[in-house]
Amino acid sequence: MAARNANLGYDEKIKDYFNIDRHDVFNLIPNSTPGRVLEIGAAGGSMLVALKKAGKAREVVGVELMPYPGDAQSRPEIDRFIIANVEEKNLDLAPASFDVLICADVLEHLRDPWDSLEYLLGFLKSGGSLVLSLPNVRYWRALGKILLGDFRYGEAGVLDRTHLRFFCRRNMVDLVRAAGLRLVRIEPSFLQHTNLKQDRILNAISLGLAEQFLAQQYLIVAEKI
Repeated sequence: MAARNANLGYDEKIKDYFNIDRHDVFNLIPNSTPGRVLEIGAAGGSMLVALKKAGKAREVVGVELMPYPGDAQSRPEIDRFIIANVEEKNLDLAPASFDVLICADVLEHLRDPWDSLEYLLGFLKSGGSLVLSLPNVRYWRALGKILLGDFRYGEAGVLDRTHLRFFCRRNMVDLVRAAGLRLVRIEPSFLQHTNLKQDRILNAISLGLAEQFLAQQYLIVAEKI
């Protein structure tokens, strides 16, 4: 029953939700000596395959809550794929064995993202990188709905119906620092997307004051000390 409840809402999502090309996250993966990469919420494993093919990773391991339709998770480029709920803390992985940990749009879906992040960081080497993306609840579309008295959930976006936790930029920074990490980089997602040129222009005109309302997500890189 616990496993079934853990999947509630996810197994009804459209396939494209789990098949988004996250070039913004890909660009944040260090270009140093290729190491071992662990991706939580790896969906069909497209990110892992891309990292392997680009020479950004020597070995890639993915974790996802449920099997992905088709055989994407068993592609030969992926060294290992694990179906598991990270909140159950039962991943069969060696401590401090990965150079990069990716949590792209994952923590907001968890009951206790602070505790889960602490657990997952146990698999990251000292000096390793955490690459994180989180939706920003101050994004103008979401904030506008709330101000108008409508906290209706949707199929995707900041108010996705499977989101359990919500963050502003300040809370994201606090999350990273509370985990004992050194914040290396935090930036609004519109800087990485060519189709969001208007947001970059508006942000520049406002001298950066509008950033936290224009950012649908924030992208973060932090180092394990």
